[in-house]
Amino acid sequence: MRYRLLAVDLDDTFLNKELQVSPRVQQAVIEALKKGIIVTFASGRMYRSAKKYAFSFLGDIPLITYNGALIKYSRSEREVYHQPVPGELALTIYRRVKGHFHLNVYQDDELLVEEDNQYIRDYSRIAGVPFRVVNNIEELLNKKAPTKLLAIGDPSALDQLWEETNGEFRGVLHITKSKPHYLEFLAAGVNKGEALKILAQHLGVSLKETVAVGDSYNDLEMLETAGLGVAVGNALPEVKRRADLVVPANDEDGIAYLINEIILKN
Repeated sequence: MRYRLLAVDLDDTFLNKELQVSPRVQQAVIEALKKGIIVTFASGRMYRSAKKYAFSFLGDIPLITYNGALIKYSRSEREVYHQPVPGELALTIYRRVKGHFHLNVYQDDELLVEEDNQYIRDYSRIAGVPFRVVNNIEELLNKKAPTKLLAIGDPSALDQLWEETNGEFRGVLHITKSKPHYLEFLAAGVNKGEALKILAQHLGVSLKETVAVGDSYNDLEMLETAGLGVAVGNALPEVKRRADLVVPANDEDGIAYLINEIILKN
C-alpha cells in the first residue's frame, strides 16, 4: 500500500518533551513531502497554536485542530470544516464544571477564562498562546457557541466527571481526554477520526491511503479510522493495544522511524 496522507498528533507524539520538533523528525517529514506525501497535524490544540508548527516547513495544508472540531488551512486560513458545541449544551457544561475545576472556553480561536491561575498559566505556556480573562463567560456563551470547552484538574476527579458526563450527555456531546488532567467537551460526532474522513475526502485521498499517529484517548478514533493506525512508544496502553503498529517514543524520534522505515518503503 502506498500511503498518501500522514496525520500526526502534536503533543507527546510529533513534539518531544521540550515541545520541539527534533532535526531527525523534521528531515524525515521533508523527505516525505518530496515524495508527494501530505503531512498534517491532528491536534487537540487551538488552530493558532497548531499552525505555528506547520507554517515553517509544511506549506499551506489543512490542519485538524480542536480534536476535530475545526479543519483550516495553515496559511490561507481557508476553513474546511467547523462544528462548535451547541450553545445550550456549552452552558450546561459550564455550570456543571464551574467551582469544581478550572475551565477553558474557546471562541473564535481565542482562549477565554474567568480566573488567572496556575492552571491557565501552565496551559498558556505549553500551548504558546495568550489567554484573556473575562468577567462573565456565561454571557459570552449565550451570544455564541464555542468551538470547545476544556476542564483542567486532578486526573482522578476528572475521570469521575468523565464517567458521569459520558452517561448524561451520550449522543449529544463527545467527551474525551487528551492528557490525564485535561477533559475536553466537543459537539456530538466531533473527533479526530471523523475529521480524518472529512479531510481525506477533501483532499481526494482514500482512507486506505492514510496513516494516523497518536498517544492518548483522543487519538483512538483517528487510529481506528486510518488505513494504518500507529501509536508512539510512550502512548497509553489502551492506545497501543488498539493500534496497528507501535513505533519508538516521541523522544526517540518515532515519527522519523515511521516515515523512513514504513511509509517511504511502501
